[in-house]
Amino acid sequence: MKMPVLIPNLARSKRLSIVLILSLFVGLSLWVTWPISRSFRAAIPTGDSPTATVPMLNAWSMWWNADRLTNGFAHYWNAPIFAPQTGAFAFSEPQPVTVVVAPLLWLFSLPTAYNTYLCLAIALNGLLSYAILRQCTVDRFGATCGGVAMSLHPLGLDNLEAIQLLPLWGILGIVWMILRLSMRPRWSSVFGISVAFLAAAATCLHHTLFFVLLLPFCLASVLPLTPAALRLWLRSKAATSTSQSQETNGINAKPLISGLAMTQILCGLTLGVCLSLPLILPMQKIHARYDLQRDSQTVRLLSASLDQWLAAPGFLSTHSATESSSTPLLPGLLRSGLALLSLLFFNSRNQFAIRLLFTMAVTGLLFSFGLNLNIFGWHAWETLCEWFPPFARVRSPYRFAYFTQLAILLLASLSASEIRTRLLGLLDDRQSKPEISRSARPTTRNAWRAFAWVASYGLMVSLAIEVLPERSYSVRPPGIQHRSDWTEFIRQHASEDDILLCLPVSATMAEADLETDARWMMFATAHHRPIMNGYSGYFPKAWVALWDQLRQQPLGLPQLAQLRALGTRWIVVEKAKYTDDLSRLGSELRSVYDDSFFQIYELQPLSP
Repeated sequence: MKMPVLIPNLARSKRLSIVLILSLFVGLSLWVTWPISRSFRAAIPTGDSPTATVPMLNAWSMWWNADRLTNGFAHYWNAPIFAPQTGAFAFSEPQPVTVVVAPLLWLFSLPTAYNTYLCLAIALNGLLSYAILRQCTVDRFGATCGGVAMSLHPLGLDNLEAIQLLPLWGILGIVWMILRLSMRPRWSSVFGISVAFLAAAATCLHHTLFFVLLLPFCLASVLPLTPAALRLWLRSKAATSTSQSQETNGINAKPLISGLAMTQILCGLTLGVCLSLPLILPMQKIHARYDLQRDSQTVRLLSASLDQWLAAPGFLSTHSATESSSTPLLPGLLRSGLALLSLLFFNSRNQFAIRLLFTMAVTGLLFSFGLNLNIFGWHAWETLCEWFPPFARVRSPYRFAYFTQLAILLLASLSASEIRTRLLGLLDDRQSKPEISRSARPTTRNAWRAFAWVASYGLMVSLAIEVLPERSYSVRPPGIQHRSDWTEFIRQHASEDDILLCLPVSATMAEADLETDARWMMFATAHHRPIMNGYSGYFPKAWVALWDQLRQQPLGLPQLAQLRALGTRWIVVEKAKYTDDLSRLGSELRSVYDDSFFQIYELQPLSP
């Protein structure tokens, strides 16, 4: 009679636990990004570097997605930078999923939307890891510790300014759905995989491309190894548990996943790719039009080295993962050791997950070497770029380490949980045997049990917090909270198609110097007009050629003629940073606005 009451109570308890876990991860994300909470509506974090170039690019991308949402995504790829070039939004990560925080941008400010998205990404990384570990029968405490470890993903937090790389929850969602299907094949779950894949692509196409390369190796690792076992597997509709064996025609087959489940996984991934094509195909077309390639010297510099993989931070240490050859790439000594111990548990109840994740860790490690991987004279990365042209546009192969670290953190959590279960189970078995129980003093038994409890639970906590993030810098982007007088002037006097040149341009192509152009992009979020300046993952050749002339003062008549040919009408000058007096050009330029900080010139048409 009480069963109908019991079931809603259990469901309510489960929902409450999920809310509490999510609240924990949200609180953790606020701690990780501290002190940004004190200026949540005005500043954005820049990671362990005060340079704000990349965060301002991502904030601008978030603004453009929100702006296009209000316009039905019309002209989505023709972002108003590098004008008059078209397709400029394809030069960087589009991140269309950021439209979920667009209401916060409209109601409050761009930093509010940016910081909310950042905290949600960290929290969802932890929550999806928690779901994966719970799927692998890890208890709530162990799954929570594993989720905390993923929220503190070393490479993700050390590159906090690259917010496009931090959200791993889409990839984790795919892994979670694969594990669910491996245990219980259901066609309804196929849609779950496709949605997770679409979310991963809408979050970070860079990570999705890398994951698509790793996934075939991961799925192949759980297939039967012999032809006879493969034939038996193709006829199976359910995976055999690890405690049982299936004897058919003298074949000992223990499939980790059924043929039906594998078919459903492949269908889900295929559907996910199809759903992502409206995002993938336009970018590919634009990249091909501009013939975008990466310099081999840059790719080699940003490929991982053996020294980086042999170096690992120790317990409760911090390290900076800037793009340099000295960056340690292991996510911690304890975590890495526990991940290796997972090899001892290949026959455990989590055999499928362990094989899948271990293969991801190894293949991610190998691909991270990029151009530094030389196998008896064979450069695997060059072959990969020939077979799959999108990889020819990859700048940083070392970022495969994101997936190696992800797999290590989950494997370490599984190992720690298995160790704790076996250790406490061994003590329970010893106490359940009368002859052993009588021979040991109660105080000794209690002491050993207390030691085992503290050691096993302490292991999980140590795993969660082994490597702590560094404190983040923050910056208050210009032009996004209150419109300045000059941006308001442009809004009132410039048509929507008028092109602005903003001076000065960056002095060099170094990231720190490119903050100059990123600041002009922030001002563009206030005046909503296309600018010739810009910063992105790629730079169009036409802009690079023009930039090389504009960065050399003084500005001359040949440059003005070139600007006219490109359709430029307005030139905005920041007085404190640009020393050339453009009033010397006389009738070529007309000063239309002047205040203490900025001056605006209108480029005059040629006389007939």
